[in-house]
Amino acid sequence: MRISPIKIFGNWQDGYVLDEHTVSSSAVGGSFDTIYTELGGLLYDFKYNKHLDTSKEIWELTQDFLLEWLSGKKIDFVINLPPSTPRIVQPLAVITKYIANRLKVPYVDNCLINLSEKSAKNGAYDLVIEINIRFERVSNVLLVDDLYNTGTSLLKTCEVLKSDDKVGEIYVLALTRKRNKGTVLR
Repeated sequence: MRISPIKIFGNWQDGYVLDEHTVSSSAVGGSFDTIYTELGGLLYDFKYNKHLDTSKEIWELTQDFLLEWLSGKKIDFVINLPPSTPRIVQPLAVITKYIANRLKVPYVDNCLINLSEKSAKNGAYDLVIEINIRFERVSNVLLVDDLYNTGTSLLKTCEVLKSDDKVGEIYVLALTRKRNKGTVLR
């Protein structure tokens, strides 16, 4: 296996981070020399290298684990955390939609909106998320995030989702995680 899934615990039914984001990073002159994991590199390329769509490669790298993990779980919809940075193309939404299509589960675009002025990933813990689209029946969701740091964004997002009585079980999938951040992993 070319990824190293790590179970994460929180106010969700079950969850995993699929791999570290980076292997190492060191200061070189005025910038950093960063070595990414294979999955971290694919995510980085999509987000920062002219929107090169790496969804297919991410699926190919992660599909064996995802299919095994989700086997037997009833997932009605796949959604993603709302973006923290405005972009014309939202990489996480594109990746999440691709995963949903491969899982043959409906993807709900813009289910959640981020009303915060700052990103929780940048140290602001006043994350404000609101449900933008409500489910018509009790539904289990797979919630996808791109980069897990402290888990704050996922915890707060799950709180918001649970405020809707039509949200059943929540399964959490984070693609990568930052190294050495005191995350809630067991």
